Amino acid sequence: MLDNIPKILYKYRCWHDNYHQRVLTHQEVFLSSPSGLNDPFDASLPFRYNPEELNEGNIYLKLMEISKKNWPDISELERQKRAFDEQHSGKFDDGEFWKDQHEKLKANLHACFGLLSLTSKADNLLMWAHYANSHRGFCVGFDRDILFSVVKGTLGPVSY
Repeated sequence: MLDNIPKILYKYRCWHDNYHQRVLTHQEVFLSSPSGLNDPFDASLPFRYNPEELNEGNIYLKLMEISKKNWPDISELERQKRAFDEQHSGKFDDGEFWKDQHEKLKANLHACFGLLSLTSKADNLLMWAHYANSHRGFCVGFDRDILFSVVKGTLGPVSY
């Protein structure tokens, strides 16, 4: 599973930042919210849907599925009525509704998950310049296996 990930992964940091120091002084790593990344396209979710799948039948089935979670104490007949009424409310016909749903999903994911960006190279001049205070900071190496066991997340390469 981790075979395609280098054994040691590196993080470039600025010594003048107390939070950056904590990786050495407190053995802490900070997992950033995707919303806090420099590039707005990093960790973005593509906004794609197939309009053909957004037909009345599929929307109704999804509303029925959601209604069981949202209203577990009402009768099946009442759930059907609510799903039918919502399906015919007109809100699903507007592309703005789907964009809004996408933004809500993205905000939810960003609130729940963090990212730790690392590199496989300790001698990258551009990384030293950009992330290590113009070559005056430090670079710390992490053992991939220990990091994976502590963070309990997913490790994988990023494609740009």
